[in-house]
Amino acid sequence: MASPSFANYLVTQEQFNTFHNIDRLLFTWLVHSLRRDPRESMQVIALWIWLEQVGQCRYLVANMLKWPATLITSLADEAVLVLTCIESNEKTIDDVHVPLTQRMTKDGVSLKYFHENRLAIIHGVTRNINDVCSKAFVDVLPNVLLPTVNDIAVQRSLLRSDEMVEMLRRPAISSNSDEQEMNKEEVVPQDERTIFLTFSKGYPISKNEIKDFFTRNFGECIETICMQEAAAVEQPLYARLVVYSASVMEVVLDGQSKAKFSINGKHVWARKFVRRNHKSPPRS
Repeated sequence: MASPSFANYLVTQEQFNTFHNIDRLLFTWLVHSLRRDPRESMQVIALWIWLEQVGQCRYLVANMLKWPATLITSLADEAVLVLTCIESNEKTIDDVHVPLTQRMTKDGVSLKYFHENRLAIIHGVTRNINDVCSKAFVDVLPNVLLPTVNDIAVQRSLLRSDEMVEMLRRPAISSNSDEQEMNKEEVVPQDERTIFLTFSKGYPISKNEIKDFFTRNFGECIETICMQEAAAVEQPLYARLVVYSASVMEVVLDGQSKAKFSINGKHVWARKFVRRNHKSPPRS
């Protein structure tokens, strides 16, 4: 991610755009592919830049270019919620969480963190809008005015409504056309985007529990869940969780070979699925 101070040097617009090419690509996807509001998207990216600047995220925007539309939409909705929170006099918004943002940030930040640092964030986001976004995005939407601002609250009246907060309480779902637009890369085989889950004996977990947990924490990322076939009196001890893309799997596993979760107080271990060859060698 580029530093906004770069804008203070004498550079051409073309050089400036090249330097901020990653930011420009993400802004284009948010506005054109996901059809999000341009001014809101500018503020969202300014917030993500700030998170990188303060060391909470490394290469967040660059990594997001590999994500599916559903994941980007969910993280963008959480960013809107954060911006709404820091403008509020209330310390938190009850029953609203930012699980993806917590997982992506170094310290697992919550809405409390953003509210406690609201003055620094407002200053940082405003600076990023003026020094980076309003200049780097000006030709992406030539018919939309992207002005510099003195206070982000002036540009964000749409985010104050109760309808916006209620929308952020629901999982974000993008259309199939958006998903195809964001994922023009080669189709990944199902085995390469499958997570193998194992459960503790004596602590049965249902398919609905698995679906609810991962959807709540990672958005609409599940293609299918295949539970172990077991007799009626027995519990499944493992399941295969197929997600929409390999990048989602990396997010779920947090870049590790294994991850541990607690679903309704029951431990679940997750790792990348490896299909085993059950064919026996031919007899001599």
